[in-house]
Amino acid sequence: ATVSGTVNTNVVGFYTLTYSAVDAANNNALSVVRNITVQDSNAPIVTAPDSIIVAATDGTGTAATHAEIGAFLTAATANDLVDGPISTITNDAPTQFPIGDTSVTFTAQDNSGNSGFAQATITVKDLTAPQISLIGLSSMTINVGDEFVDPGSIVTDNVSQNMVATVSGAVNANVVGIYTLTYSAVDGANNNAQSVVRNIRVQDSNAPI
Repeated sequence: ATVSGTVNTNVVGFYTLTYSAVDAANNNALSVVRNITVQDSNAPIVTAPDSIIVAATDGTGTAATHAEIGAFLTAATANDLVDGPISTITNDAPTQFPIGDTSVTFTAQDNSGNSGFAQATITVKDLTAPQISLIGLSSMTINVGDEFVDPGSIVTDNVSQNMVATVSGAVNANVVGIYTLTYSAVDGANNNAQSVVRNIRVQDSNAPI
């Protein structure tokens, strides 16, 4: 038989091959047709970005609009054997990433409706140390024998709430000298605040009798 028509296996589509024949007496056979469908059944290959760790903005985590997260969400790529690079890649990222691990799935679809997937993780951690602010002066002076009352301090943190500083050191108001109180704090993620110091001078300002 003589075959007319071609099939391009590199291009999706429908192709027809027609088979015909003629004998020595010029009798033509009834032509026979074969239909071939070249289809794309392979999903595109999606490459997700590397997983990242991001600092928490506050107790609710970090917004998806954060620069580092934004770069992460646009970094996935996809390529298809038939269609080539695919520019439209979607993801299921939330608008707010809570503290902890959140998996993000990236999806790309080729022109034949085949979908490819890849995942990466954003880990939001509390990486910010608390801050200590003294109430009152960092240097105080009292007279020997007077009562010393620590004015205290305020501890602020972007995630942990109601924090109280730990105070080390003591003041003996009955003995002249210079005393140091050191204020320290650590949040729930073990971030240590920079210690703050208050110096107290106990002086003898009373004339002898």
